[in-house]
Order: sequence, then structure tokens, then C-alpha cells
Amino acid sequence: MTTPFATGRLGDSRSTPRVTVLELLFDVVFVFAITRVAQRLTDDFTISRKALLSETGQTMLFLGALWMIWYLNAWMTSRFDPQRSDIQLVVIVTMFGSLLIAVCLPQAFGERGLIFVVTYVVIQIGRPLYLVWAMRGHPRQPPSVRILCWSVFAASLWLTGGFFEAETRGALWTIAVLIELLGPALHWRTPFLGSPGNDKWIMAEDHLAERYTQFLLIALGESVIATGIAISVRPFTTGQMTIFVASFLTTLLFWRIFFYHAGLGLAAALARARSAAGLGQSASYALLLMVAGIIIAGVGYRLVIDDPDPPMDPAWVAVIFGGPVVFLAGRLLFEYQLFGRVNPSLRGGMMALILVAPGMAFVNPMISPLVATLLLAGMAVHETLARRHERAATNPPL
Repeated sequence: MTTPFATGRLGDSRSTPRVTVLELLFDVVFVFAITRVAQRLTDDFTISRKALLSETGQTMLFLGALWMIWYLNAWMTSRFDPQRSDIQLVVIVTMFGSLLIAVCLPQAFGERGLIFVVTYVVIQIGRPLYLVWAMRGHPRQPPSVRILCWSVFAASLWLTGGFFEAETRGALWTIAVLIELLGPALHWRTPFLGSPGNDKWIMAEDHLAERYTQFLLIALGESVIATGIAISVRPFTTGQMTIFVASFLTTLLFWRIFFYHAGLGLAAALARARSAAGLGQSASYALLLMVAGIIIAGVGYRLVIDDPDPPMDPAWVAVIFGGPVVFLAGRLLFEYQLFGRVNPSLRGGMMALILVAPGMAFVNPMISPLVATLLLAGMAVHETLARRHERAATNPPL
């Protein structure tokens, strides 16, 4: 059900504990968008070595831009009633704009650059602009004013970059997305608006926590879909099917490592935090790292499925092992933010991946994904056993 279209009462509305069906539909669009990012990254690692770094940087830029769209939309629906007609309209417009952006991604540095950047800017300015207007004079308006100021500043660089060639465009767009990513870390500090600590960041902690976990599930789902597509268009050789199984197991391990102990504790941590908004903003960076790690690892497995013949490309080793390392870095950061400590099993597993990776450049390409999967599995098992031992020591039998 929807509530009446009543902009004058937006500031008094509260979000719901559970995510709405429209938000789940919104996530379906982002499954497609993340798939386009992952495919672009896969293509980057099949081009000439000279252009690899710049092409990969462009792809990471798009991931950051898509993340900011999703992140700010999640914060909006976690602050205000997502069943209101006006909020639903903002979500729908953002959904269509995100779909258009995803379609433009392959040629965003080419002929579709202006379509991409204009759509992005309209979304990023239009959302906070509406919230500022709808809450005029309301105590909860300042956070939206701050976000609007940051979005307008970044938009000037996005739009300017759209009129230049690839190198200048890339530099301006990189600065723009870094500005947007920096906003939450600085709590959207804006001159002349006073301290952000006085802002009314009223939100539904359960709603925001559920939105965060759903975005991680988007990345996991993309990995399953893309790997399935990769293997479906090739002969079912024993080697490729082995990598396919390893990729699926890696996806399950990512899911297990995130949700076990920490992933389901975000809502409770937000509820007891001195500043729920501050924790929610800082946790977003850990989540982004984990999503990036899942995407990067999936690309590595698909590269081997596409071309399993020796010799092994060192750049492929970097993504096969680098993806899990980035994921674990985000997971460790996430746990530290929630509980103030770092899991030794995960830290040890990350170091093992880093130490083993260089030697994988000299073995058959089929070996590297299997080793990465086995290291993740060993780490997950060690973490489980360590926590059981910890619980047994804390609660000895009578």
C-alpha cells in the first residue's frame, strides 16, 4: 500500500523496519548494472598491457558512481517512509536512470558519455533537491541540504568532464567520484551550515542494515550469473567445470564469511551506537570494499574459464587473489567498526593469499583459482573452529 502524496509531511514520516517490494525491484536493476561493470572489467584484462591500468581505473570509477546512487537511495528510504507516493516516485525515477546508466557504461568514455553523465547528474542532484524542497522549514532538512551541496559541487566536474576527451574526462570524473565518496566520511560537512552533529539523522536502523546486506547479495548474485553465462557458451571440459565449481564455492564462502558473526550484527550495532548515522556512513566503505572484492574475484575466475591454456597471465593472478584480499580487508574493517576488534583467522587468511599469489604466476592457469578457493575454505573452517573453542572456554560445562 502507498500513503497519500503529501510533501508537506515528508519530514514527519519514518521509515519501516522491513524493505519494500519496490526497493527489491530497484535492486534487480543494480544486478544488471553490476553485471555491466564486471563485464567491462573482464574486457579490461583482455586488452593490451599498456592500457590495462587506465581501463581498469575507468571501470572502478563506474563502480564508485553506481555505489553512490544506490547508497544515497538506501539512506533516503531508511530515513523516510518508503511507502509514500512521492518517495516511491523518486525511487522509480532513480531506477530508470540507473538502468540507462548501465546501458551506457560500455561507451561512457565514448559516444554515450554525455548521456551517461547527464543522467547521473540528474539523479544525484534531483534526489536531494526534492528532499530539500519537500522539507522546507523542517528540522530534518539540513542533512539533505548538505548532500545537495556536495552533489552540486561534484556535478560541475562530472558535466565539465563530459565535454572533454578520454584522458581529461577520466581525470575530472575521478575527482568528482572521489569527492562524492568523501562526503560520508566527513559527515557531509558544509561551510556555513554549522556542525553536522546537530542534524536530524533520524533513521530506521533495521531498514538500513537490511539494505546494506542486500547490496552485498547483489554482488554475489552477479558473480553466479556471470560465471554461469561464461560456462554455458563453452564446451563442458573437466578443467573448466572444475573452475566453475570453484567459483560457486568461492561465492558461498564470501557469503559465509560475511554473514557469520558480523553480517547480521549491523542492525544491533546501529541501534546501540552513539551515532547511528556515523556508523552507517563508515560501514558503507567496508561494504564497498567487499562488493569490489567479490566482483574482482569473479572476473578472475571467468578469465580462466574463457582461456584456461598456459601460460598464466600475472594480471589474472592479481585479480584471482586480489579479489579475496580486498573482500577480506572490507570484512575486517566491517568487524572492527561493529565490535572494535579484528578476527585473527581472517587476517591470517588474507596474509596467506598475499604470500601465495606471486608463485601462482608460474603454474598452470587452472591451479590458481583452486588454490584461492582452498585458502578461503581453510580460513572459514579455522574461524568456525576458533569461535566454537572461544564459546566453550567462555561457557564451560557445569
